Amino acid sequence: MKNKKLWVTLSICLGLFIIMAVLLFSDNISVFDNGVYDFLISYKSDFLTGYFKIVTMCANTKTIIILCILALFLKKRESLYLVSIVTISTFINLILKFSFARNRPLDISLIIETGYSFPSGHAMNSTTFYGFIIYLIIKSKMSKLFKWICSSLLVLLIINICLSRIYLGVHFASDIICGVLLSICLLLIIIYVFKKYEEDKDESINHRSK
Repeated sequence: MKNKKLWVTLSICLGLFIIMAVLLFSDNISVFDNGVYDFLISYKSDFLTGYFKIVTMCANTKTIIILCILALFLKKRESLYLVSIVTISTFINLILKFSFARNRPLDISLIIETGYSFPSGHAMNSTTFYGFIIYLIIKSKMSKLFKWICSSLLVLLIINICLSRIYLGVHFASDIICGVLLSICLLLIIIYVFKKYEEDKDESINHRSK
């Protein structure tokens, strides 16, 4: 039953991504993108601009690389899975960026960014990296309250990173949504593989003990 829910969720996320990609190719998504941007920028202020400039750095390539290196020093199997999902996510992101070759928003960016826009690398980096950490927190032996607090804070961080890219004018809303959808698919697959490995390892240990 659990595996069925996983594949259903995976199919829904992948299906939504394909729908949005088709809309992007047919240029029928600009109204949505412009509407989301206009809504966010209506709250523009010096404080919010400064805040989002700081938040967006939490998913910069350099930041994620440093965090991955620090994770590897822990020498745990979870760290390898974490680095693996970030590496795969980055690879897929680059392939799609050059495949779609969508230009970034013009003349509205509050920071300087280069490269193509779709899908958002920050959205994918934050969702895969912090999303996998949320999974590890949930399966840990921490108290339920601490799990809830840590997970909620990381979810808020992911949301804020995604919003920052639209507010700062370097991504369209559809870039963000599709990046998150793809990353959820990757997370589900990696978590499935990780759980399968853990279960097989436990079965092997139990078999040997008998």
